[in-house]
Amino acid sequence: MQLLTVLCLSLLLSMPLLAQRTIVGRVTDRFTGEGIPGVTVMQSRSDNATSTAADGTFLFKCIPADSTSVSLSFSSIGYMTVEQLVVAADSVRIALSGGTRCNLAPDAIIELVSGLRHTPFGGRLQAYGYRFSLPLRATIGYQTDFRRNFQQHLQLEWLGLHVSHLGTFNIGIRQQAVRNTPQRLQFRSHSLTVEAGFYHRLPVLLLGVGRARIIDERSTGFGYEGGIRHYFQPFRLTLQLTATRWPGYWQWQGEISRNIQRLRVALLLNALDQYAQLSASLGYSLY
Repeated sequence: MQLLTVLCLSLLLSMPLLAQRTIVGRVTDRFTGEGIPGVTVMQSRSDNATSTAADGTFLFKCIPADSTSVSLSFSSIGYMTVEQLVVAADSVRIALSGGTRCNLAPDAIIELVSGLRHTPFGGRLQAYGYRFSLPLRATIGYQTDFRRNFQQHLQLEWLGLHVSHLGTFNIGIRQQAVRNTPQRLQFRSHSLTVEAGFYHRLPVLLLGVGRARIIDERSTGFGYEGGIRHYFQPFRLTLQLTATRWPGYWQWQGEISRNIQRLRVALLLNALDQYAQLSASLGYSLY
């Protein structure tokens, strides 16, 4: 009889443990893509909570077995709190934006850029902020040799569009222009881009469509773009590669960067038909 009582009590005590489910994921900075340590992950209307590790990953338990989804809040000092409905036993990626600083004084990164061949002088500005309740990122880049050659890049992105538990999406519009007198190249393009981030260990997928024109060759048409961006945690490096197929030629673009506190160092590549430009940049974050 005593043995039966002990077994019944053990079963009753173990039922809450059997009812637990697990959610794994990663919390990142929406603007830098790096993991945020120490973020509090809490179940709504409950005391169940955990915090993210040094690389931003987390493991959340204590979800009732009869619930297919749960509402979790993600909060950290200096960031805006995010509450999201998460499917149980799923992997999620959460991107946090800066708090009051993002509403009052947008973050910005100012970079000096030097082309190693055609356009040795230039700069790039990336600004982040909220307009019309939307998190936005604007990028302006220009390089020149103070003669007739130049390279121009303009981009506006809407960041952190969540589609249920599928992932996070960024949508942007981009304009590029290149003039290179020795190769008699005048190029201009306009594109619509989409960045899709799914499981936190997978690279971000880059897709795009656009229209380009090479003036001297009178080549005009639509093209499509594909690429990836990935953050390598052990080396703290962000790598981005894209390939765009325009009518009759390819455009290859790449960037490898690393943030060192407020400093940012990067190598940039832009290869178009027979034109190729490798640039080095040094930036400073203002916030």
